[in-house]
Parts: sequence; C-alpha cells; structure tokens
Amino acid sequence: MDNVVSLSDRKPHLRGPAKCLGCQHEWVAVRPAGPPEYLECPSCGLHKGVFDGNHAPPEDDVVYTCLCGCQHFFVMTYSVFCQGCGTVTDYSALE
Repeated sequence: MDNVVSLSDRKPHLRGPAKCLGCQHEWVAVRPAGPPEYLECPSCGLHKGVFDGNHAPPEDDVVYTCLCGCQHFFVMTYSVFCQGCGTVTDYSALE
C-alpha cells in the first residue's frame, strides 16, 4: 500500500490493491489516511472492500480459509467471525 497526497485537499491518502469480501472483485483503491474502514466496491456497491496483500503470514504456516473463500476474520474470545459471509466458527472446529 502506498501513501499519496491529494492535490485538492493536501491530505495524505492510502492507495493499494483492494478486494471486496462480498463479490471478490479486485481493484486499486484510494482513500484518506486514517483508521481502517471498509471501502465501497465499485462492482457491487457494498461497503465490504478491504486493502489486500499488505501483510501475509509465513508461507509455511497453516492459514484458515472460510468455506466462502474469505481469509479476513475478527478473532473473538471463543470463535472467529468471517467478514465475508458472517459465519461464526468455534475454535474447536479449526483443529
């Protein structure tokens, strides 16, 4: 993800590859710098876009992928919540 400066308002912006967790559309997104927030997908219009590929686990590690194909999750006390489809999975099911 790159940092860019808008010439119109002179504020820092973020630019980088993005992916919609809803329809899987991929594009290059630009948004004002600040706390993470979902991006509006230019394909389906849902606010389920995230910057993609900024960081990745080691290649030799096991990575959990939801049945919907999404790898973006909220880690909660006793389960994980898929941001793509909303499925909640108990940790015992991940073993």
